[in-house]
Amino acid sequence: MKKLILGVVRALSISRSCYAVSAEEDFKKAEELYNSENYAQAVQFYRKAAERGHAQAQYNLGKCYALACGVEYNSTKTVKWWRKAAEQGFAPAQCSLGQCYHSGYCVEYNLAEALKWYRKAVEQGNASAQYSLGLCYHNGDGVERNLEEAVKWWRKAAEQGQAEAQNTLGYLAQVAKWRSEAAAQGFIPAQYSLGECYCFGYGVEKNLEEAQMWYRKAAEQGFQPAIDALKKYF
Repeated sequence: MKKLILGVVRALSISRSCYAVSAEEDFKKAEELYNSENYAQAVQFYRKAAERGHAQAQYNLGKCYALACGVEYNSTKTVKWWRKAAEQGFAPAQCSLGQCYHSGYCVEYNLAEALKWYRKAVEQGNASAQYSLGLCYHNGDGVERNLEEAVKWWRKAAEQGQAEAQNTLGYLAQVAKWRSEAAAQGFIPAQYSLGECYCFGYGVEKNLEEAQMWYRKAAEQGFQPAIDALKKYF
């Protein structure tokens, strides 16, 4: 009986292995077809691999539905396949599913779910999820607004070459430069805003002494947000 059970286990293991190999072969064929712009046929092979549980094929099939590439646009099927891939731990799908919940794309708008999937992808170092998590902290979406955390995640994404994060940090650097010019001329809102830049590392290196100085300059002229910032942070 024991030998029979072991034989069945081995047979099942071999069967699963062959199943996985077949899925990978279908996925590779789909990639070849997609790269040669034969999208309709690519979708057929993505579907074969996806139905066998190939996570990247599931994700790519979802993208095909999202982009109407080789199939008709279908947001419901997009989310269906992204969820299947995300539940297998495929980071790009986790990030994309998070973005669905963040925007309410074919699912109910749910910031808690968005953050859950972003964090799962971030744990694997996914740059797009790092950028999206930074946006959540910047806007206070589902978390307490924290500009320092926003910059931290944008910097991590930018260091991996994520274009949106690089663009955002570049923009912030220019913002800090012009705020500095305006603050030096005594423009009170710019003095306060420059204090924020230094307080949170927003386009400049974090420097609490500089932050306090610029907050104080604005506060001494009765600018209430600067007065509040001094009380809160110093």
